[in-house]
Amino acid sequence: MTATWRAEALKVRRSAAARLPWVGLAIGLIQGLGFLRSEAAVQTWAGLTVWHTLWTTFLLPLFLALLVGLTAIRESRARGGGLWWRPLPWEAQGRTELAWLAWLSLLMNAAVVLPSLLFGTLVHLPGDPPLGRLLGLTAALTLASLPLLALGQRLARRFGLIAALVVAFVGNFSGIALSEGRWWFLDPWAWPIRATFTLTGTQANGLPLALDSSLWQVSPWPVVGVALAVFGVLAFLPYALPLLGGHPRRGTAGTLRGWRWTGPLASELVKYRHTALPWLMTVTPVLVVVLGQTLLDARGLWEFWTLLVLPFAVALVPALGWGQEAESWRVLRARAISPTRLYGTKLLVLWLAALLSGVVLFVAAALISQPLPRPAPLLTLLALSSFALLAFHLWLAMRFSPAVTLGVGLIGTLLAALLGGTGLGAGLWPFFPWVWASVLTFTETAALWPYLLALAVLGGVFFWLGTRATLRES
Repeated sequence: MTATWRAEALKVRRSAAARLPWVGLAIGLIQGLGFLRSEAAVQTWAGLTVWHTLWTTFLLPLFLALLVGLTAIRESRARGGGLWWRPLPWEAQGRTELAWLAWLSLLMNAAVVLPSLLFGTLVHLPGDPPLGRLLGLTAALTLASLPLLALGQRLARRFGLIAALVVAFVGNFSGIALSEGRWWFLDPWAWPIRATFTLTGTQANGLPLALDSSLWQVSPWPVVGVALAVFGVLAFLPYALPLLGGHPRRGTAGTLRGWRWTGPLASELVKYRHTALPWLMTVTPVLVVVLGQTLLDARGLWEFWTLLVLPFAVALVPALGWGQEAESWRVLRARAISPTRLYGTKLLVLWLAALLSGVVLFVAAALISQPLPRPAPLLTLLALSSFALLAFHLWLAMRFSPAVTLGVGLIGTLLAALLGGTGLGAGLWPFFPWVWASVLTFTETAALWPYLLALAVLGGVFFWLGTRATLRES
């Protein structure tokens, strides 16, 4: 095991997964700067700890999925670094990899949580710095989320990065919904949230705990005990060899069954027919509306969609779209159809899928008697915002990698939540298009035109950059 550990250390050292703790540090610094700037921030150590809620309830599972997904990509491309051809059981390599993932998860949580000590000291918050409490929060987050690492590792090995992210995204909703109830132990995504109620002083929806709330009685350590027991079982289940290459697709490329229709658009639709994209675009808005029915009003539902779901989705969908073509782009470039046309068709399909999800959200909200205000201006704002952001993230995926666009999307989600949901955005939000769809919701129609024009220009600029990226070899 010592040799296996050293071999894994060599693979981890310069990998994309090893850089995620630095991204966690950037998130910790952004949260601290938000606390310093926000006029609504409570100037106490407890008020500072509340700012970790977005990480504990939403971003942590997504970053864990990114961590295991990037590791699975590394293993697949490197064929295990040669270890699969050596007299080493797959279980030994898999468990060593899992141990390194747990170590990176600990570093990432510490990088997010511990910088708050610096910001609290800078503004001379009253009382002693709660070092023990913050260390406890770091430990509870890491230990309670170990089952998510084990599940995500096996899922990413079998189905890839996007599948792990989609499952984590959906698991977020179920974890938030179940973490405060009696059935919390059935959902691993509820465990990190429940383990931090008393450490952050917030509910699952991010609101501060009332003084008489029963959640103050929820100790984090029984939750951690359940998580460790489940993690022990998952860690010793048999491992399978990571899947190499893609999955076979049914149907004929470039045609739709029953249609006499060929060309880039038909080909693009066939590519997504058996992927997660149709489900993401139709089920996610319905799930958001159903889960938000008892917690949010119509305005809160729209803010949740535009501040948390949309910024992450416009990064996830381009990563999904480009990830399945990155390795074959040289072949596609050699065909008679121009790369620019292929790129434009891909962006068009992704944009139409985003519009479909917005329409489903409006219809689902109306069916439960929570109609969203001003449908026409909001759909126009959603259409232009999604086009500009999709063009930006698709360019990032093509020019750099799907991992880069996912990382930027997660940071954009954090900025959107902080600037649009905390009152921090005054004077800053015009510089971050991720938050425009939320902040401009109740703006007068005449005042919307400059921002709609800016979104159209941004979409055009990134569309042009994307066409330039198509000329580069994959």
